[in-house]
Amino acid sequence: MDDSTLQNRRRFLEGVSVGGGVLLAGCAGRLGGDTQDDIQGDAGTSGNDGVAAVASVNQQAMQKEHAAIRQKVQSGEMNQTEAQQKMASLQKKYVSDAVDALTGTVEETDGVSVGKTYDSFGVVAIEGEAGAILGLLESDDARAFVSISDVEEQVAKRNQRANSTASGR
Repeated sequence: MDDSTLQNRRRFLEGVSVGGGVLLAGCAGRLGGDTQDDIQGDAGTSGNDGVAAVASVNQQAMQKEHAAIRQKVQSGEMNQTEAQQKMASLQKKYVSDAVDALTGTVEETDGVSVGKTYDSFGVVAIEGEAGAILGLLESDDARAFVSISDVEEQVAKRNQRANSTASGR
């Protein structure tokens, strides 16, 4: 990911983390489930306001590797283009590893199942019992909860940007 994508992802996560917490705190009954104890996270259904978990990325390890790359640029061992490509690759790897870990944790948790994954955002849609979902926050693999509608909105915005960039070439 380039710096603008990383910055957009950070803004997105900051903005929706509060909304996701509010969603789980008091709005579980309006999520389209049959009971208040059931939260549906089927991201493929238009208009569904389910819940997704944000994967915990090992920021310290990633920053350490980014610092090593910057050092290589400063010493002349690597040029800027190579450094940007290497950093983007590392970012993708760390996010992918975090999503894989979160997916594994969700799959091992009774009463919860994995829905759609949003690898580029580090987000996994989840569905199941509200108590079991909230229990995922005790895991080191889940950082926060967000609304799936917020995730879908960000996906649509990214796709619009990509389409407008592609058509402007």
